[in-house]
Amino acid sequence: MEYQVTELINTILEWPLIIQGALGSGLFWLVLVIGQRISALSGKVISQRSTENEINYLRDLRDKYVGLKAHHENNVQVANYIATGIIYKSLRSLFKGLIWLALGLSFGSIIPVLGVVGFVGCLYHMFKGLAVVQEVDKSIPPADRIREIDEKLEQLEPNKSSNSDGVNAAGS
Repeated sequence: MEYQVTELINTILEWPLIIQGALGSGLFWLVLVIGQRISALSGKVISQRSTENEINYLRDLRDKYVGLKAHHENNVQVANYIATGIIYKSLRSLFKGLIWLALGLSFGSIIPVLGVVGFVGCLYHMFKGLAVVQEVDKSIPPADRIREIDEKLEQLEPNKSSNSDGVNAAGS
């Protein structure tokens, strides 16, 4: 098995650089797509097992639909506020991922397994941040999705109002 892997690597190294670059880009894209899918699926599973995670997931999703609704209604100010908030929240995960990466690089030179832990923690937070800014389903009108999400949030947290942004799901 080891011989076959070495032979495969040597064969690839003999290819022209442009093909090696295309192969590397394709492999990177494949890892990114698979990581996004795993992150999205694990996020849904985790959110269903933990009420707090599910509430956070639904609030993020609601914010995206409120921003989309504001965009459709040409309410640029609200759409920009929502977009800025979503980007800010994803940046928090980005910075956490960078901290994990820095710690992994720092301590990985002393204890190699800590480097791997740092990289895994970095990937986790990067995909978490990516999930915050991922696209939403645009086939259903935003007002309908906001109403559905508000109902779910009301079931999960009956004593709190999810309409803290002042935008009424009915369209006002």
